[in-house]
Amino acid sequence: MKFVCILLLLGLAACGDGTDATTDTDPAPDPESDAQAQYLVGGVVYAPEGPFAYGVIVDELTLDVEVDLETSGIFPGLPTIGFPDEPNGTFYVGLVESPRIIRYHVDEEGTLTETGELSVLPFGQISAGGSIVIINESRAYFFSGLNLDLVVFDPTEMVLLELIELDIKTPEGGQSYFSYTPARDGDRIVITASHVRADVTTSPNSQAIFIDALTGEVEYDDLEGCGGFVEHAKDAEGNLFFSTFPRQSAMRIAGLAGDPACPGCIARIAKDASRFDTQWIDLVGLAGSPAGSLAQGPGNTSYIMVYDDEETPVTQDSALILPTIPSWSYAAIDLTNPTTLTPVPGLPTSAGVVISFSVVEGDAQTATPFIGISQGDFAGTDLYDMSDPSAPELRMRLPGLASGALRLR
Repeated sequence: MKFVCILLLLGLAACGDGTDATTDTDPAPDPESDAQAQYLVGGVVYAPEGPFAYGVIVDELTLDVEVDLETSGIFPGLPTIGFPDEPNGTFYVGLVESPRIIRYHVDEEGTLTETGELSVLPFGQISAGGSIVIINESRAYFFSGLNLDLVVFDPTEMVLLELIELDIKTPEGGQSYFSYTPARDGDRIVITASHVRADVTTSPNSQAIFIDALTGEVEYDDLEGCGGFVEHAKDAEGNLFFSTFPRQSAMRIAGLAGDPACPGCIARIAKDASRFDTQWIDLVGLAGSPAGSLAQGPGNTSYIMVYDDEETPVTQDSALILPTIPSWSYAAIDLTNPTTLTPVPGLPTSAGVVISFSVVEGDAQTATPFIGISQGDFAGTDLYDMSDPSAPELRMRLPGLASGALRLR
């Protein structure tokens, strides 16, 4: 097992997307290439002195990979990762604690080289934390997690092209935030903006933002009654489904969600559409307990986290710490008929933090969906192959809270 540790990473599952970087699916590599497959895997460790990220380059996703934090390179803070549609050994890192986006290249021997850098500070961005989507050799987008602006840059020349100031409807005295990962829908990028009110409760309203990836033209749509989106998944036809964080439904059950209350919910945007469906799914009604955070599965299947309140009932005190309690399990949901949840056998319970990514392995033409099961204290994560909802397969173990994997070549 060949592996080389490098100084990276956090948002693998949270930026870029070769289709999109949740990744719903990573782009398929050239099946005629003789190059050895390479993957970048990693996560973040929450140490007493502060969080740090780590990364490792491997030639397969297997339990044989062991990451030793004593000898691994580390990176302070929580960087953002972006990568091109066609894996070529290149990826981009946005630094949360500075305005720099750095381009790296890994050769076939696993040697890491910094090949370019730009600063987003001239466009008023003091942090490069957020999401990076690489469209082609001359156009890429940085979604600012701090200012909620959109920066267009040339990923080859590493120069800034344009600042797009988005029309985000932040409540008076409140804040807004993007869903974790932009989604790709053909030549469009779709992301949602959700809002926190002045009383620190989630607004039951949200926005969808549709960006023409080739021109930068922007359209918006509003949804009333369902907000707080964090993750998304796609069905086999490419329809998008956005879901709330699991804690949101717990806050509603505990009476802490404000007035009007934002429910835990799932909302759909049809492929090629520029609006939300008017009907959305109430997760508390569907699951009968706190639930949320869609994870990508095969075909029309997605996975959602559901809380078991037998040991720790949902109260006003427990609702605030529910994501740290290892009483969450996954259930499968058919996105074309989301009326029932089917428990997934063979997975241990975990903390209520979703870890989901997909990556093309070997010569496969479709991506393998993975789910991470984290320990309650986020000390370690087991990664499961979720290609078969009835038989999850343990594939890797990583320290800390795993971020995911991307195909380098």
